[in-house]
Amino acid sequence: GTEDMLVRFHSNRRPTATGPLREASGVVWDWPGDLVVVRGRVFGADSGKRRLFELDPETGLVTPIGPATDWSLFALAHDRMHDRLFGVDPGKGQLLSLDRTNGVARPVGTATLARWSLRRRALGRGPEDGGLARDRPERRGGARRRPARPGPGARR
Repeated sequence: GTEDMLVRFHSNRRPTATGPLREASGVVWDWPGDLVVVRGRVFGADSGKRRLFELDPETGLVTPIGPATDWSLFALAHDRMHDRLFGVDPGKGQLLSLDRTNGVARPVGTATLARWSLRRRALGRGPEDGGLARDRPERRGGARRRPARPGPGARR
C-alpha cells in the first residue's frame, strides 16, 4: 500500500491502483502501516487510527476490526505455523500479538524491540527457523534479513 491506495504490480501489464482505502460509509483510512495476507484474507494496520482492519483488495473497502488500540501499528507478520498475527509499535519498541477477530493488541514481553529503528518497517518469517525476522537497510543499499531478538522479559 501507499498512503491511502493499494498498488498492484503485474509482470505482464501496467501497475493498477485501488483506493482510496475507505469504509463503506466513506471514511478514508489514509495511513496503513502494513498489509499481510492470512489464509487468503488481507489484514492491515492503520498507524494513524491505531486499528487493525480487513481489506477487500478488489474494491479498497476496509472493515475495521475492534476499537482503536494504545499502540501505533506497523510491520505486520503472520506466523503460519502457529496461526498468529504480529505487529510492531516502533515508537515504544514493542512487539505485539494481534487478535484478528477483535483487534486487541497484546505486548509480547516488555520493550521486546527496544532498539527498533523507524527506518525498519518490515517484519516477517526468518529463513532459518521460521521465526520472526526484521529487514534492515544496509549501508550500500539493499536489505538483509536478521532475526528479531526479543529483549528481556519476552516469553518464547
